[in-house]
Amino acid sequence: MQYMVSVQNDQGHVCGGFLVSENFVVTAAHCGEVETTHVVLGTHNLKNADIKNYRLIEEKFKPKTYENIGKGSDIMLLKLSTKAEIDNSVQTIHFQRLE
Repeated sequence: MQYMVSVQNDQGHVCGGFLVSENFVVTAAHCGEVETTHVVLGTHNLKNADIKNYRLIEEKFKPKTYENIGKGSDIMLLKLSTKAEIDNSVQTIHFQRLE
């Protein structure tokens, strides 16, 4: 799944997420309880991730109603510092319109 993202800190993987546009990732708000610094795009094997697919997190957006994982609103939007390069290994997720 080319839209899957690894949200990371300096020690490695913290949470999963998905690429919704070239510069935004959606993940869980509780992932922000640990200081996350970057994401890795377009790989199923983090040990062999291409450095060109690392992106710094520029800004984090959580709902004002988020308190903790048990109380709901557990969603967070991450703005990437540079746009993702869309190619065969990196894609945005496609949402189906509900009628």
